[in-house]
Amino acid sequence: MYLKIKTISVEFLSAGQSSVLYTKKNKEGIVVSKVSPYFALWQNLGDDVIISVGNDIPTRVQKGGCALFPSNCAQLCRRGQTTAPFNESDQWLYFEVIINGQYRMDDLYEFPEFLPKEYEAEIAGYISSISRLQKEDHTLCDRLSIMYKIIKILLSVAKRKKAVDDGVLRAIDYIKKNYREQITVNRLSQIASMSESHFFRLFKKQTNVSPIAYINEYRLLMAAMLLENSGKSVSAVAADTGFNEAYYFSKLFMKRFKLSPTAYRKAIETSEKDKAAARRENAKMAENEKKLSFASTLWGA
Repeated sequence: MYLKIKTISVEFLSAGQSSVLYTKKNKEGIVVSKVSPYFALWQNLGDDVIISVGNDIPTRVQKGGCALFPSNCAQLCRRGQTTAPFNESDQWLYFEVIINGQYRMDDLYEFPEFLPKEYEAEIAGYISSISRLQKEDHTLCDRLSIMYKIIKILLSVAKRKKAVDDGVLRAIDYIKKNYREQITVNRLSQIASMSESHFFRLFKKQTNVSPIAYINEYRLLMAAMLLENSGKSVSAVAADTGFNEAYYFSKLFMKRFKLSPTAYRKAIETSEKDKAAARRENAKMAENEKKLSFASTLWGA
């Protein structure tokens, strides 16, 4: 399938941090795995860091480097023993771009793991501007204007994916819009205008997973976001993301994220507390440096 692009819309746009799946420390340093249901663009503004996009080979990224993480893609990061894997200064941008009113951009295109170096300075300015503007009222048009410049860069380095059946794309779109409801393979095959057996084979061939596995994966990602951003109980989160049984949900969540839903929420809360403590310590150090600088000036006088 080759689509002529007629419309491009930005359905979601946010500058911030992504969801932490799990953190562990080994002899090589602190390792963090993240994920986002949205396309993520990350820029390293700290020390060198080892990044892996999905299951790809880990790559060292220097200051200024930009990594691209398609939606639902694992984001693996490693820094040294004494430094945080993802620095407070690192820039993140999350977005969902819909082409022709129906297809997600990363469903149609393959992107390089890292942006070419010539775009780094330009991207840094764009993300910084969006981050600043989103804190102000009545800036949506300004943020979207900047985002379309980023999309232009992304499409310039992207490659069209191999032909994906239009029926499979319709089924994927249906899953993402209706994951809270009960979804059957039979219903998806009807949406794709295929027999159930043919749809099952084609879906697995083009996505590398079965329809049910795809549905569960997307639900788990939505559940992780709810655990992070709401105070809902585990059973309520399970129900809100299409799982009938809390036990089954917890079992799948543990298998996918290596943490139970409760432990995941606690890890997020601990991470936020650590970040707040680090900000306070940095502010204290900055204040002490000012005092020392002032004292040095007086002494020199």
